[in-house]
Amino acid sequence: MDARTKAQIAQRNAAQAALQGYGTFNLAQWVQQQRARGNLGVINNLSQGSAALTGPLLANAQASGQDLAAVGSLLGTAGSLAGVYSQLYPYITQPQQPRT
Repeated sequence: MDARTKAQIAQRNAAQAALQGYGTFNLAQWVQQQRARGNLGVINNLSQGSAALTGPLLANAQASGQDLAAVGSLLGTAGSLAGVYSQLYPYITQPQQPRT
């Protein structure tokens, strides 16, 4: 074999190796894209689940807030009644004077 033939064979081998490397790179990129798509699917499912739960959680929080507001209102009313009673207590407990 002459030097020219050897050089052509070496050039072909280098080109073939480059093509195989390019194919391997493409395969690695494809695998990475598949993993990324899978991760995006998981994230999408989690976000949909969170969105589905957010409404009921907010409704429950609002309802519990309303319950606490009702309890606070009742306590406020009881406090007001206690204040009125304490103001009227001296008049309620005084012995009544006989009418003449």
